[in-house]
Amino acid sequence: KDTWLFSFSPGITQYKNRKDPFLFNSHKWLFKVRRMFEDSHNTIWLSSQPYGVFTWIPGSDPQEASILKQYQTDRSLAFEEIQGNMLFAPAGKGILLTTADSLIHITQDQGLSSDLVSNLLVEGDTVIWAGTSKGLNKIILSKDLQTISKIKHFDTRNGLPSNRIYCLENFDGHLWAGTGKGLVMIPPTDIPQHNLSKPLIEYMTINRRDTTLLPSEITLSKNHPFDFKFKFKTTSYHKPHRVYYHYYMHPIDKGWSSSTDMEIRYPGLKHGEYTLYVKAKTTSQIDEEGIPSDPENFAVLNITIPKKTHELIAFRIVAFSIIIAALFLIVLVVFKSFKHREQIKQELLQAEKKALLAQMNPHFIFNSLNSIQHYIIQEDADNANLYLAKFAQLIRRILDNSKKKQISLREEIDTLMLYLNLEKLRFEDNFEFELVKSKDLDQNDIMIPPMLTQPFVENAIWHGLMPLEGKGLLKIDFTRVEHLMHISIEDNGVGRAKAAQRVRIAGHSPTGLKNVNERINLLNKIGYRSISCLINDLKNTDGSPAGTRVELIIPILDEYGKYES
Repeated sequence: KDTWLFSFSPGITQYKNRKDPFLFNSHKWLFKVRRMFEDSHNTIWLSSQPYGVFTWIPGSDPQEASILKQYQTDRSLAFEEIQGNMLFAPAGKGILLTTADSLIHITQDQGLSSDLVSNLLVEGDTVIWAGTSKGLNKIILSKDLQTISKIKHFDTRNGLPSNRIYCLENFDGHLWAGTGKGLVMIPPTDIPQHNLSKPLIEYMTINRRDTTLLPSEITLSKNHPFDFKFKFKTTSYHKPHRVYYHYYMHPIDKGWSSSTDMEIRYPGLKHGEYTLYVKAKTTSQIDEEGIPSDPENFAVLNITIPKKTHELIAFRIVAFSIIIAALFLIVLVVFKSFKHREQIKQELLQAEKKALLAQMNPHFIFNSLNSIQHYIIQEDADNANLYLAKFAQLIRRILDNSKKKQISLREEIDTLMLYLNLEKLRFEDNFEFELVKSKDLDQNDIMIPPMLTQPFVENAIWHGLMPLEGKGLLKIDFTRVEHLMHISIEDNGVGRAKAAQRVRIAGHSPTGLKNVNERINLLNKIGYRSISCLINDLKNTDGSPAGTRVELIIPILDEYGKYES
């Protein structure tokens, strides 16, 4: 009837006949209306987050809205209508079907996969689709809607890429489901069961050298022992840890083996003929015994290693090796002790470096998880989901970078941008940041040690900008000076003296800067040219603190890990 309703945090605004809006905000139940639905009787159903489910007839006084007494403290995550009867999903309590004579409650006890139902969709007169955090449910009711005929469950085992269902829509005779890992179109018939496809031997390494195209047979020209590694892949709608690879190497294996690992190794294979059989299954149960009679669903690879051409060749090689070993015996003895000491020193420094990296990552992760917990406690689902998605992407980058001795400048900047956007979101835009890169920087070719700048940026935000009254500003400048990378991190915060005073009052001290300074010292000891770090206190004209500037100077590595000259 040309009337629009808009829900806001303080109330509901009505636009009618394109006239000036009227705001209903004098009643407590109007606060934070998260869902609205108009049924076939022109009754408006509303879900108020703190007060529950209400019904309201447009045109009447909002004070006359009727609360559903049975669940007056529960908001509804979804509304739908079936045969003129209302369906709604109170948070964490399944589905309620209101009829003229009864109130039917559908929960896990009746067969739902989860009581947390986030969306509903009605198909025909007797079918309800319910999306939950544990998959999709097809609820088939009797014609009078009084009994449940059947509930079918669909999850990753049936082809869904994710069990988390965010939205449902019916379009052109097909059901569309938005999941945590993409959009799925479901045909009118039931979702089919997906079997695992015939596995593919994706690649093979021989003596640590990769091979490209894999035929069904391979014959080697050399005659010495070979170390083989195979990696499998199969088309599957199951989670990786639910896929079991059964493999059998004839004639050296005594029986079939099963593993969820997609890689297997066969070291030291000598001359002979071998056949590798691989099959993918959803269970660890092994059905085969010996060579399969029907290898149609198996990946099969035949390997031939020729015999040695002449035993005398091996003998001459051994004899020559003994002579060479004797000639160099004295030299080896002289340098053995020195080499052993140096090797121990390098291994010790590498171990200390990894330990420090392991300390830094949990320090950051702890702070980020606190942010997510804050949004969850505040019931701010939108910001919690946004923060969690960005946090997952950042953690993935940190884990990838921690495995590398050096990363490109672009990877460091991208990781830093993710972190800054997370912190800005978390502190509700209480600070701004500027990231400046000089034009002569080739971000893809310049290599630096990973995660050097993040601890300084974190320290500037937490101890410099957050205690600041008013909006803070963080400037990060990347400049190349000949063969050195200059990174400047400057904030207009409260300064180190006041930050140190706050730390003493809080009763703890940050470990991030200590760890990164120790890490810089270790990097300098194990072969990096001098990496230096300078911290300057900024002052106003009257001598008051104006912030802190950190200067990092890093020798530039090329893509091969060599210093530019």
